Parts: sequence; structure tokens; C-alpha cells
Amino acid sequence: MDALADRLMRGPRGRHFLMGMLAAGSERASEAIFLASRDFSDNSASFGWAVEGSSTWEPPHVTPSQAADALAAVAASAPHVRGLLRALRETVDDAMYWQAPGGGEVLASRPELDEVLARMASTIAGAPASAWLDSPLKRDDQHRVRWPSTEHSHGVPHTWDTSTPSAEVLAQWGAAVREEESTARKERPADPSAPWGGTWWSVPPLPLVTTMRALGELGPVGLHLVEDSFGENAAVTVRVAVSPGARVLEIACAEDWADLCRRHSVDVTASRRHDWFRCTGRAGDWVIPDWEQVAAQYDGVHLTGAAYLEASRVPIRVDDVRASVIAGWNPDTTVWLRDVTRPEYPEVRWAWPDGGEWVPD
Repeated sequence: MDALADRLMRGPRGRHFLMGMLAAGSERASEAIFLASRDFSDNSASFGWAVEGSSTWEPPHVTPSQAADALAAVAASAPHVRGLLRALRETVDDAMYWQAPGGGEVLASRPELDEVLARMASTIAGAPASAWLDSPLKRDDQHRVRWPSTEHSHGVPHTWDTSTPSAEVLAQWGAAVREEESTARKERPADPSAPWGGTWWSVPPLPLVTTMRALGELGPVGLHLVEDSFGENAAVTVRVAVSPGARVLEIACAEDWADLCRRHSVDVTASRRHDWFRCTGRAGDWVIPDWEQVAAQYDGVHLTGAAYLEASRVPIRVDDVRASVIAGWNPDTTVWLRDVTRPEYPEVRWAWPDGGEWVPD
């Protein structure tokens, strides 16, 4: 199996994406996936299927094997960019690191679907439209994305404000992380299954500059791929220039993240254990990268789309005791830890009309 195809098969997020790509080509397969997912979901809502001879309305029961058969009947055709983004959008938008995996992710992880998903993974890995998923930072084509309505509703000032130096942002972040962890050790239960929630992300601090590549007329990837989005229908983007000598760390697979945590990490066991136990099922010590330390060596960190699909939501083994989680990132995101970018105006405004595709406004 191709290296990219193999990595798409490793994690629940990648397998969910593959399942969505196949199901998009068949109404029958989509229905089978929906029904089979019910067995693995807390949502027991019924939508009006009748059982013959009964006055009670119940949906038909579909097993993982039957869902796999429905998917196997769909031709695994090479994707175009729009179709790829639609399936990725659904997968990314479903990301929630403070609760157990949804029924779709659990179904996609079942061994009954291995063969049919592997076929789709091989098809995607060989398609030109998918090449960017496994590509390093595209230095000459980076863009920032703003969501004006979210800024307004949350009372957040202009998110492109870079008046605070990155070093100061990181120093404040480092102090806050350690203070929260110290408080959590004293005040939060040690039982990871306790009904407690708190900080769950591992992304660098949000005030730092974040960029993504563009996909031609479809615009920047960041328009389309947003974890747990607010359903925005308006956005603003601007292209940015990156200093030629900027040092960028590529996170191209789970092991890259693990290696980063071995070199530069901060303990977050007490502050993350409850959410990440629900998310991954793992109980143990947790770490995240110490972004303040990382900034001494790198100007930015780029998470490829393939690494996101392989490694998000899973416990990434750092050593015999510690693990980490990639949480709060979006595919193909680069977070700049140092002040090495500048905007190249003009801004571009985008709208999300009823047709369901971003277009220049």
C-alpha cells in the first residue's frame, strides 16, 4: 500500500474521511452508514422508519458488514478537489476532543470496513487532487482567514492584530499553561473518568499568525476546513509573505509530533486528563509541545493534511509513560511562532451562499 494510503487508514479521522468520500457517491451507501452508525452513537433519535406489522416506528438495523457491502458497491473513482474538500469539511467539522468519538468514527474504525476503505485510500493517494494533503509548507502561497461575525459575537478584536510580539504571546501562554496545571493538580479529581471538563487543545496560542495554502479558485484551505465550526457564511482572507529564511518544522506524521514532544514538552496531565480520556480512552500522563521552547529553534510549525487525518484524536505515544494529542489544529495549518510574516493586501471577502460553496463576495 502507498505510504499516504497507509497513513489514511491508521486513524479514526482518516478512516471517517475515506468512508465519507465513498458514501458521497451513493444515496444507498450514505443511508447504510447513517443507520449502522446508530449502534455506536449516544444519539438514539428515530427519523420515521416503520417496522412492517408494527405500529411502532423504528429504523432498520444495519450491521457494519452490511454497511461495508453498501460501500463496496460504490466505484472508488479518483476525487476532484471540490469533492475532496466536501468530505474533509464534514470530517474536520465533526472534531470534538471533549467527548467520546461519534458513531461515524467508531463505525469507520471497525475491521469489517478495512478492505473497502483501503481501496478508497489507494485511489485517493494516487489522485492529483490529493497531492497537497501530503505536501510540505507552500511558502509562496500562504493566506490568513478572518471570521468577522465570530469576532463580533464574541467581542474579539480584529484577529489580524499583530501588535503584540510573538515572544510576548508565547511567554504569557507558557505562564498560563503552568499555572493552570498547578491549579488542576490541587483542585481536579485524579480519576480520569470523572465528569470534568476543561482545556483540551494542544495548538499554540491563538493570537499567533496562522496561515494555509490556497487551492486555486476555491480559495485558502482555511475557508473550508475548520474544526467544530460556527457555520460562518462570511470570511475575509489576505495573502501573506513569509521571510525566505524562515525555519519551519514539518509535522508530516504522528511520529514527528511524538519526537517534538520528546524534545520540548510541558506536562498537562491534570488539566487535560478528563477530556482526553473521553476522547481517546487512554488513562495516563499527558504532554503537549512547549511552544515557547520550540520557538527558540523554529519560526513556524506546519501540520500537513495527511498528518491531521492520521493522528488527530488518537493518543500519540511519546514514551512508556507519556502520550500527547493533536487537538485544535486544522489540516495544512502553519502557526508562526516568530514574527516572520507580513500581509500582502488587498483583502479578499468571501461569502457562503445557499449553494454551499465559498465564492468571492
